[in-house]
Amino acid sequence: MTQTDRRAEIERLWDAPESRKYLLGIPIIYSQPLDPRLIVPKKPASMGWTINFAHPQAVTALIALLFIAPLIILLTIGAIYVLGFSLIASVLVGVAAELIVIAAICLVCARKANQYLP
Repeated sequence: MTQTDRRAEIERLWDAPESRKYLLGIPIIYSQPLDPRLIVPKKPASMGWTINFAHPQAVTALIALLFIAPLIILLTIGAIYVLGFSLIASVLVGVAAELIVIAAICLVCARKANQYLP
């Protein structure tokens, strides 16, 4: 199978309506076991990214985004506040640290996803 065929197959899987679980007509969960990507674009693609919940590492990614990333914010805010900075400055630094962590996670996932595309 060529790279072009592989990309077309992944796009076909992504477009398939049975790959999404709906709530009140809104697609909320993407689950396609044949799609090798962990992080996939939402539909429409301009709306961001989502997790492929059929991927074996989906639970790990979800835990990282929901628990580890906020923990980093709280630890950063606490550390900066203990050093004597104001609470507002601490929160701003914590949010900046969170954005850096999320950007790093997205870059790693995007790089991994690109191995499946030409």
